[in-house]
Amino acid sequence: MKLAIPNLEIRDIYVTQIMEFFKENVREDGDTLNRFCNALENEDGD
Repeated sequence: MKLAIPNLEIRDIYVTQIMEFFKENVREDGDTLNRFCNALENEDGD
């Protein structure tokens, strides 16, 4: 299934929330960031 963000306003909300998550939780935790990036590359949603 392919999902799409319906408009730019909603896209901006998603981007803002994701960036805030990274700023608060992942920035200083290199292991979590590496696992996240690897999961994206490998299409591993778990």
